[in-house]
Amino acid sequence: MKFEEYCRSAEFEKGLTRKRTRRRAMPFWIVSLVMIFVLTVGLHYFTEYADSLDRVPVWLWICFAFLLVLFVGAWIAEIVLETKAKERRGHFLDSFYSVGLLLYFRGIDFSLSDWIKGEKIELKISVPAPKGNCNFVKLSAEGREVELDLSPWGGMEVYDAVLAAQYFLIAHLDGYLPFPTSVFSYAVTDLGFAEGERTRSGLIVKDGKFTLFGRLLRGDYRTARKYLVKKHLLEEE
Repeated sequence: MKFEEYCRSAEFEKGLTRKRTRRRAMPFWIVSLVMIFVLTVGLHYFTEYADSLDRVPVWLWICFAFLLVLFVGAWIAEIVLETKAKERRGHFLDSFYSVGLLLYFRGIDFSLSDWIKGEKIELKISVPAPKGNCNFVKLSAEGREVELDLSPWGGMEVYDAVLAAQYFLIAHLDGYLPFPTSVFSYAVTDLGFAEGERTRSGLIVKDGKFTLFGRLLRGDYRTARKYLVKKHLLEEE
């Protein structure tokens, strides 16, 4: 199946609907942020305006304790839900992205050998994200550049866009032998941030072997590939 056909499928539309629903939901961190503010105001009252803690109304103690419990509960719930979500997915990249991206990558003319210099790849990932959501991400190495169009998914958050770029490289490394000695990638979000560029880096391959991060991201690729083969959307090679 070609990527264009997949984008018209009911499965892809279902994934888009789930994404829109999650985006409309209020994240736990927003609730937590409000709680932090209220707790801070309460603490300020205790230290600045109350002559003695004995004079603080009982109802204020109760509210303070209740908000503290909600604050801790919200963070625990966020951690538990996120952990369970990752366990269900079994990988970093959401399957809604990984399956579609794999089909999308197959339509891009790309040769990994052109990007290798001295048995190494140093990959730069540029993520223009005016409002934290971007419609494309660029990969460049050795004077060559590939631009990935993320608009079919309604754009991606910066973190997912960086993963998508690294996933592109993993998809080509998985069948490439011998491995380069090392694959070093660094992401640059270079638009839309008042403080300027944000850079982070990491190794996908070290000494010819996948790092832990590389293995986990490769798991995304293999899981997506098995799914596509099982659904007869991709021929097994």
